[in-house]
Amino acid sequence: MELSGLSQLIKYLERGTKLHIGVVFLGNFGNSKCALPHESTIHISEVCDSFKRIPKEFDRCLRCRNLAIRRAVRDRRAFAALCINGVYEYTRPVILHDRVVAVIFIGNILTEEGLKKLCHRGVAEGVAEAAMERGISDADLEEMGALIDGYILQLIENYPDGKGVDNPIIQNVKEYVYSNIAYDLSLSAVARFYFYNEVYLGRLFKETVGLSFKEFVNRERIKIAGELLSSDLPITEVAERVGYNNITYFNRVFKLYTGMTPGEYRRNI
Repeated sequence: MELSGLSQLIKYLERGTKLHIGVVFLGNFGNSKCALPHESTIHISEVCDSFKRIPKEFDRCLRCRNLAIRRAVRDRRAFAALCINGVYEYTRPVILHDRVVAVIFIGNILTEEGLKKLCHRGVAEGVAEAAMERGISDADLEEMGALIDGYILQLIENYPDGKGVDNPIIQNVKEYVYSNIAYDLSLSAVARFYFYNEVYLGRLFKETVGLSFKEFVNRERIKIAGELLSSDLPITEVAERVGYNNITYFNRVFKLYTGMTPGEYRRNI
């Protein structure tokens, strides 16, 4: 049976494992067949998420991933290594006409060396064993990486017009926002992550979306906060979940976008 898109292929390869496969498209590449849910564009796993909940650790993870992308773009070859926290991951550049158009990540893999590092970083051995995949060889990773690589190239070449999807640059930015809504978000960080020029990115985003990056982030945060206010979560926790650590500032922004304070909004639901 022919797979209908990259997302289906990734789900198929992850099935029955604890692997996490992600793809980051660089520049104006990708199309509707390459579109991925946000969980397939970032690192998501129980172990990684436990680190990323801490702002300082989130920054460390972001820098580590940026270094991996830079190395893939510079060296133009696949490699596998432990991340700063001890998670083993395979990284592979996708090259089309001598340009790196995407970077593939296959991770959430546990090795003996990685387990020692994770334990040193405060992760319980039982948690790591339960949440991560063992027994994946470099040959297995190379085979999966080559399959994804070839499929991406086919999709880009066979569906070049990209109809049915946002400008891939804008889609990347939106997915970054949705997947990191609880953390500090800045245009400069997104530009560094995807290797875009910050000034160009800000102008393109405003022209395409009709909002500045900051306005878009606030709108999406307030939208999610409104949904969370229908639950029994304390308002302070709702604010933290959407990236506001200052409750006074959260109240002010929420009222600016909704005309009500969070408390008033909750009472009106």
